[in-house]
Amino acid sequence: MLTRRQIRIKTFQALFAYHHAPVDILAGISNLFKSFEAIYDLFLFELKGLLELRNTNLEIIERRKQKVKPSFEDLNPNLRFVNNKILLHLAENKALQLLFEKRKIQWGDDRELIQRIFQNLTKTEEFQQYMNGTSAMSDFEFIVWVYSTAFANNELIHQLYEDKNIHWSEELEPAQMLLYQTLQNIWDEKQNILPELFKDESDREMAKNLYQKTIENDAYFESLIVKKIANWEPERVNVSDMILMKMALCEFMYFEEIPVKVTINEYLDLAKLYSTPKSRIFINGIIDKIAQELAEQNLLIKTGRGLLQE
Repeated sequence: MLTRRQIRIKTFQALFAYHHAPVDILAGISNLFKSFEAIYDLFLFELKGLLELRNTNLEIIERRKQKVKPSFEDLNPNLRFVNNKILLHLAENKALQLLFEKRKIQWGDDRELIQRIFQNLTKTEEFQQYMNGTSAMSDFEFIVWVYSTAFANNELIHQLYEDKNIHWSEELEPAQMLLYQTLQNIWDEKQNILPELFKDESDREMAKNLYQKTIENDAYFESLIVKKIANWEPERVNVSDMILMKMALCEFMYFEEIPVKVTINEYLDLAKLYSTPKSRIFINGIIDKIAQELAEQNLLIKTGRGLLQE
């Protein structure tokens, strides 16, 4: 499932897009949730990729059996990989297969790359030890290694993703988290192996409200910021900085359960990713002062966990 940081990142990206090309708020929310669904599609695409590795092995086994003069090894193939507990569960999960069909998840012409990756895997010491039964890795540990080698740390795969969808490179981390969680769920023999995109309804609402309230209160939030940047015109403030600060102010005022310190720390971290080297200090100085003033004016209302100071 997505973390709240990942929710903030996707919402920031949606607000950045809105800044450059304003749309109706409802349409913007719809686009935001489509971007969340794109993460899930990438997760399913990678999951399908693991199954394509298994299918490649099955095809090789079948071709060898069809030789004019098959050897003993051809007729009695090593099935350790195709019968791996994790892969077998994925292959036999009817709900997952239906989901692949519903969301049109397929490798198609890119299966040639999968075949090359499988051939490279078979040449590794880790793969060979697993196949001959001398590996210390469990079925779960082995498939995690396969995924890391074949997908997570494979530049050819990363290039393929960039060619398919310009946003997939940014969505890879949350997609990988969903995949690792799925593998763990299978190993733990949980009934529902596929994780939900959102932890609960509150996280889904957070994305919607953070986007909507930041836009609806844009002028007000900007007025609070402008008061703190003496001798600076708003237009001179980096666009990313301004959006991040407005999002932080939105959390201060409309998300009662989120502590102020948590909000500040989260947006300072996002500034390191999406703004200039000096932005972190600049943003911290502005939003910290505004938080103090809002508290003094009883406009910063926190309840429950939001009351925590750390």
